[in-house]
Amino acid sequence: MKNMLNKKLLKTFALASLVTFFGVRFTLASPQQSAVSAQDQSGEVQSAVPAKEMDDVPRLLTTPDSTRPRRVGTDRPRERSIRSAFRRAGESAVRGGKQFGGNIAEGRLVRAGKELGLGAGGFGKHSAVGVARIGKRTGRIAGQTAKRVFTP
Repeated sequence: MKNMLNKKLLKTFALASLVTFFGVRFTLASPQQSAVSAQDQSGEVQSAVPAKEMDDVPRLLTTPDSTRPRRVGTDRPRERSIRSAFRRAGESAVRGGKQFGGNIAEGRLVRAGKELGLGAGGFGKHSAVGVARIGKRTGRIAGQTAKRVFTP
């Protein structure tokens, strides 16, 4: 019983002190002008900084937001390996299959076919790039061995 009485007294004291602190703080605080601008009685907005000092105030210039993709880390070369081409082909096929399944589940048959076709197209494109790189590498190696064989 004594413990509950102490808790209740402590809560009451804490609440009373908070009300007193914030009440005194807000009643004694004088209204101040905003640092950016103040509005006078006629409704005109006036700058808080006098005109002659406006040139001394540094201005913060922000860059416009843009969604244009930028290459980050241009110091490293792009992936031009055979493996990366075939990997992208597989990723494209998987992406198309996932989109296909999701659209079929929602009953959008035409969009599902479109997404599956896009995935298959990406698969063909990147597979062809990988095959071309294989041919290029094979030709380069064959050309070097041919030079060594037929050099007098």
